[in-house]
Amino acid sequence: MDIDHVFVVFASPNGRDLWKAIERENIPDWLKEQAIIDRLLKGEQVVNIEEKAPMYYKTVEIDTPRQAGQHKAQYHEHSASMGMSPGGILLPH
Repeated sequence: MDIDHVFVVFASPNGRDLWKAIERENIPDWLKEQAIIDRLLKGEQVVNIEEKAPMYYKTVEIDTPRQAGQHKAQYHEHSASMGMSPGGILLPH
């Protein structure tokens, strides 16, 4: 089996308790910066003190199994939908 790595972002008003998972579309843009993501992946909590009501954020990585070859099948399906061959070559219309 292959493994999918899923990152779940949690928010808390005080950084100690009341942690809630947040939807992808509700993740603030500043939190998506690579340097901040790197800190989160190392286990740190981050907070933007410039916000009116600062929230603390942390992330958890969840490894979920997927059937072997599923990723490759999804890649080929996506490539075909973009007009590419399975090898990534752009196909004429």
